[in-house]
Parts: sequence; C-alpha cells; structure tokens
Amino acid sequence: MILVPILSCVHRLAIADTASTQSGTVATASPSDQLLEIVVTAEKRESTVQATPISITAISGADLQARGITDLVTVAEQTPGMSFRTAGPGQTEFEMRGISSTGGSVGTVGFYVDETPITPPSFGAVGKVVIDPSLFDLKSVEILRGPQGTLYGAGSMGGTIKVVTNQPDSSQFDASAQLTGSGTDGGGFNRSGNLMLNLPIVKDVAALRLVASSDYRDGWIDRIVVNPFPYPSNVGCPPSFFVGCVRGNVAAGPITRVIPKVNWDRVNSVRPTLLVAPSDDLNITISALYQQMNLGGYDNIDVPPGCEAGVLCGHYQPFDVPEPFSDRVKLLSGVVKYTGLGVVELTSATSYWSRNEQQTQDATEAIQNALGTPFVPVPYTEIDESAQFSQELRATSRGTGRFQWLAGLFFSNFHYRLVQNSANSFFADPVLNPQGVLYDINVPYDTKEYAVFAEASYMITPFWKLTAGVREFRYRSEDEWVESGVFAPYGAGTLFTQASGNSDHGTNPKFNLAYIPSGDLTVYATASKGFRPGGISEPLPLTGTVSCLPSLKAVGFTGTAQTYGPDSLWNFELGVKARSDEGRVSIHGDVFYIRWNDIQQVIPLSCGYLLEANAGNARSYGPEVEIQAKLTPALTVGVNAAYTKSYINQPAAFAGVPPGQPLFNISKYTANAFLEYQHPVSSQWTLTSRVTESITGPQWDIAYAMQQLPSYALTDLRVSLGRNDGKWTATAFVQNATNKMAILTVNNTLFTENIPDLTRATVNQPRTIGIQMDWHYR
Repeated sequence: MILVPILSCVHRLAIADTASTQSGTVATASPSDQLLEIVVTAEKRESTVQATPISITAISGADLQARGITDLVTVAEQTPGMSFRTAGPGQTEFEMRGISSTGGSVGTVGFYVDETPITPPSFGAVGKVVIDPSLFDLKSVEILRGPQGTLYGAGSMGGTIKVVTNQPDSSQFDASAQLTGSGTDGGGFNRSGNLMLNLPIVKDVAALRLVASSDYRDGWIDRIVVNPFPYPSNVGCPPSFFVGCVRGNVAAGPITRVIPKVNWDRVNSVRPTLLVAPSDDLNITISALYQQMNLGGYDNIDVPPGCEAGVLCGHYQPFDVPEPFSDRVKLLSGVVKYTGLGVVELTSATSYWSRNEQQTQDATEAIQNALGTPFVPVPYTEIDESAQFSQELRATSRGTGRFQWLAGLFFSNFHYRLVQNSANSFFADPVLNPQGVLYDINVPYDTKEYAVFAEASYMITPFWKLTAGVREFRYRSEDEWVESGVFAPYGAGTLFTQASGNSDHGTNPKFNLAYIPSGDLTVYATASKGFRPGGISEPLPLTGTVSCLPSLKAVGFTGTAQTYGPDSLWNFELGVKARSDEGRVSIHGDVFYIRWNDIQQVIPLSCGYLLEANAGNARSYGPEVEIQAKLTPALTVGVNAAYTKSYINQPAAFAGVPPGQPLFNISKYTANAFLEYQHPVSSQWTLTSRVTESITGPQWDIAYAMQQLPSYALTDLRVSLGRNDGKWTATAFVQNATNKMAILTVNNTLFTENIPDLTRATVNQPRTIGIQMDWHYR
C-alpha cells in the first residue's frame, strides 16, 4: 500500500517535468540547491542510482564521513530492508528482504570489496560473518536488494553489499587525515586515526594510493567471577535432559573478581592500490588489504541477570576464563581493463584472499549443565581459516546504442578449515580419554564453483527498456570431519571420521522491464531467481550422556543426514524512482514478493544442538521506500523505511513450528530519518548540524529456544564546522544520545550446547561523546 502515495507523487513530479520541458522553461538550480547523484557499478558498468532499475541504496564516501558512519552495522541500521546478526566487530552476518542466513553453510548476502567476492566461514561459531573493513576513503557503499545471482553468483540470493574504494589519481597529489577521540558511558577513551596519500608516480600514467587506519574502541562490558558459583535449578524440566533450566542468582555473588571493560576492540589496517595506465586503452589496477583485529571479549551480556539497576552488567563465570577474539585478513587483487577493441571493454579480475579468525569462549557453565559435574574451567577455542582464489573474465559493450550487453566466465576455489578444542583433566579417563578432551574437531571444507553469465538490455522504444540475464553455474563441496572427545558422535572412546561431498548445478535467470520517460523518472518490474548451494551437516553426538539421538527421534530423524539440499527463490518486484526537475526531491520505492522453497534453516533440539536441514517453504513480502528532499539550500531531510513479512508458510513436519512462524533475525520493520541544516558563519566557514534517528523493529532469534527480541531506536547527533574549500572540518558528535541499551542478537557465539538457563545477548554501544578533526590537502 505504500506505493500508492509514492506513485501519486511520481505522477505529479512527471507532470511537472513534462510541462516545464514543453514550455521551454526548465528551471536550473545551483549545485547547492540539488541532491547529489551517486555513480554506482551495481550492473558492472557505471551508472547512477536514479538510472539503475533495481532496488539499490548507495552511500557515497563523503556522506559516510558526514554521517559519522564507520562500520557496516551502522550502514545496515540506516538502510531499509536490512537486518543483521552480530556479536561485535568482525562478527556480523547480514540479511536482506527477510532471507535469513541462519541455516546453511553459505550466506544469503554477497559481499564484495571492489571486484573481489569475500566468502564467509562455512561453519563458524559466530555464523556466516563478513569482514569488517575500514570505511575511510571509500568511493561508496552499495546495497543491492533482491537476488543478484545473474551478475554476483549463488551467494547473493537476498542481495549484495559492495564496498567500492577510491582509485589512485595519476594527475595530482592528494592527501587527507582524520583524528577522532571519544568517551563511552561505562567505558573509557576511544581513539582512531586515518591517513590517505595519493602519490602520482608518472603523471597521467601511474599512481599509488595508500590508506592506513588505526582504531581503538574501549570496552564497557565486565567479566564477573563468582565463587562459589550457584548451580542451576529445576532439574529435569521437560523436554530437556539438562541439569537445570533456571540459572542460579549469580548477581547475589559472592563476587571474587571483576575484570572491567573486557570487550575492547583494536583494528589496524593498510590498503595500498597501484594504478598503471600505459595507454588510453589499457588500465591495470593492483590492490591489497591487510587488516588485523583484536578484541578482548564479545559485546555480550548474560540474561539473566541482564542489566537491571544495581546489577553488574556483563558475563558471570565460575572461573576467570578470558574470551579473546582475533581476525586477520590479507587480500591481493588485480583488475585489467582493455578498451582497444573499440566497441567492447574486456575486464579481467583476479583475486586471492585469506582470513584467520581465532576465538576462545568460556564453556564452563554449559559443560556443567550438560554433564551434571562440578564446575571446572573449560575454555573452548575455535580457529576458522578461510582462503579463496577467484577469477572473472568479462566483455562489456561500449557506447550508448539501444542494445547493451555483457558476458563473462567465473571461477572460484574456496578453502575453509574449522578447528575446535576444549579439554580439562577432570574429565580424563586413563584408557579412553587420557587428556580429558571434551571436544576436538578438525574439518577441512573445499568448494569449487564454475559459472558462465550474460546480461543484455534493449531499448524497445525511446522510453521502454527490456533487460534479461542468466547465470549457469556448477559447484562441488567436499569435507572430512575428524572428531574425538566426550561430545564426539560416538563418545570419547571412538575417533569419528566422516567424508562427505555435495555437488549440484543451477540456473539464475533475471527479467527486467523499465519505463524511463526522462532522466528524472524510472518505473520498473523485475522477476529474478536466487539459488544457494546445499551444504554438509555437522555430525551430532549419538551416544553417551550428551546423546542427541532422543532429540532427533523426537522430530522424526533416526540420525544426522550427511548433507542437505540447495534452496532457491523467486523474487517479484515493482519499483519506481522519481526526482523533481530541479533535483531537490527524490523518491525511490518498491514492493516485493518472494517465494522461497526448501529453505535451509536451523532446528533447535532439546539436547542443545542445532540441526541444519531443508525445513519447508517460506514467503517474504513488503514495501521499501527512500525519500530525500532539499527543502532549502540549507535544509535537507530524508526518510527511509521498510516493512518485511517473512515467515514459513509450509514448514517441514520435523521443524516443530506452525505455519506463519517468522524467520530468524529479520526485523519486522526498519526506519531511518535525518535532518541536516547548513548555516554559513562567514565567507570561509559553514556550520552543519545533523540529527539521525534509526528504528529497528522486533525480530525472532534462537538461543536454546526461539525468542522474540524487542524493537529499539537509536539517535545520533553531529555538529561540524568546516572550511568551504574542504581543507578543514571539526566535528562534535553524540552517538546513541538517549543511551539506549538494545539487544541486537542472542547466542550467536555459543560453540557448545545451547543451555536452557542462560542466554548471551549482544548489545549495542552506550552513549558515546567525542570530537573529530578532518584535514584534506589537494
């Protein structure tokens, strides 16, 4: 229904545009009176957001800086139709349009840095998380909603995120720097520094651009050691076999130690890019990224006790078991573009990246509740190693003719290894388990994908454009599970090994019809398919005290299947993009309907494990809208919103949910509004004030059982004083001005069994007040 008022506005804008054109009195506005157009590469050729007939949100690098956006979670909070699941920096997975990525070994949202696809871990404890790059000195961040499988592959069935970096400029020297300092309520001093140098090597031929960043965010969450630690109660609560389903009163102590502000975060990165253009026809770009992230702990609090008045807020534990996290990313890519053939541009994009994540979690409480033993310290360590080589070759038509096309080949070789280990001599058995191993696992996982793709558009008339595309792909996944310990499938006395494979092929078609009567109006209809490969299941313990066999039988399984199948969807969309003839108002809106079949989901078992399976069919639909208006040269307002109805309409019999159950981690609604006012204070300086309000609706998540997370709203304030020539800007800001504590997600960091008496909830950063200095020399 939201399109009705939008189409009404579009009609009025179109009439005004046509009338002014026919009368020969087209108004022209100065640049300060207009909304800026952003150039995007969503269709793998340059265009503007207005002229691209898909649902896309693009935030320019300048706008990222003006809005104080430094991470992708904030991008998601301010983008309609996006949801996320997170445990803190470097530990976030994203969803769009209700296409949850809770299940499966492949995400539902593709992630790109320029031309490089970054595949998330397959079995990581924190989920299918993407890297968390610095957003300093970017050209833009592009959010493409809906299936992008034709151009971006099988991992983009819900959408695609593109981080587009600024390229070297061989014509002149350029440099910029940024320093930020702030304080967080309940935390300490945060600081960051960013530097960009653009160095021409040979004028108009070669240049080097170097971006370096260093960021430290202090923590605000404590680890609280309680000794003696209270045991859980309500023994044998159905249907659980756990020792207890009600946590003891940990807040009552006795507290023996408090380790404060453990969730600090330190990130250092460097991003060099070399451009060589030996001729007008040949352009070679070589870029690299190195980033090292270290965290002292998760952004998690325990529920219970939560953060009620008079209660220490953090993680309560029987012993001092630290929970560090580290994430190291290395990337090298080369892009070669050749236009010497005249009507065709040839592009080769080659990349290799590696990622190493290491984390440790306190499993003491979970082990006690599962085995009924006394509390003994159990650190649980996980290592996720990922590496991928990818190659894309494509040919793209040039010129402005009625017929435009592109075609290409793609290959990727993804390697992933999961290592987990936990042990304590208390659980030692001199014969079967001399080292007291609870869980030891080593899993190599490899996927190769081959694809051929093509997309073409034709202007049927001067106003109507038809676009069609297809991607044919084939993949093969292989793994080998090696497990031992108390929680292994056959217990501590038997080494478990399992080799599995999964292969398939698919077709992703796309059809788009657009009506473009002018540069200020685009109306389009799209039908597109998304496809996600099947996966290989994690084996579950089938014997001993922690056996999941009774839990599996309760939902109709006699054991754990080695694999689960692919899932696919069809997306149907009607959208409109309109802009006033003076460029002061823009309205982008769409409605979509998605049919999702054989969805890969996680099913909670009473043994505390999660079963991955094809859990039935789902539907997702809703409207999305973005409106911006330059009310005066000084005053700009913007509003965006989305409502997403995403649910299982035909659940599998074993899923244990009724028809209509909402999908996990999908916000029912999102909204964002901003007001920006610019006021000249002299001929050289301008004062800019900005207030932003982001609203995230309720969503369902899963810990031991499904639970609904409440909605929340966050308010940010910024006041900047900048030179009109752009050389200097000083900013004072307040993030989360109302000091709202929101629960973002739950239990997405548990390696071991989910236990019924404890939920670990990820919370947002409290009120943060700071200043920022920006300098630019050119």
